[in-house]
Amino acid sequence: MKTKAHLTALIMKKCVELKVEKKIDAFCNFQAHCNLLEIEVYKNWDVDSKNTLYRASIHIDGSWNTDDHASNFEQVIEDLSAIYLGLGIE
Repeated sequence: MKTKAHLTALIMKKCVELKVEKKIDAFCNFQAHCNLLEIEVYKNWDVDSKNTLYRASIHIDGSWNTDDHASNFEQVIEDLSAIYLGLGIE
């Protein structure tokens, strides 16, 4: 089983791949003080920062997540992979 640290790093890696290889703006913000990982993806943040392509958040300690975009590690990894491949989000 992969650790939470490994899964967090994998999500960050996927965000970097989107930016470097696909020129898609992907932000990954880890707020250590509240164990919150936030992911936002934009087609082009400079042009349209109000149009989010994808958004998710994960409380890595398992705390209840009241965010409208609450998700889990596996789903975020799957979604980011789909964006990378150009498949979109289902």
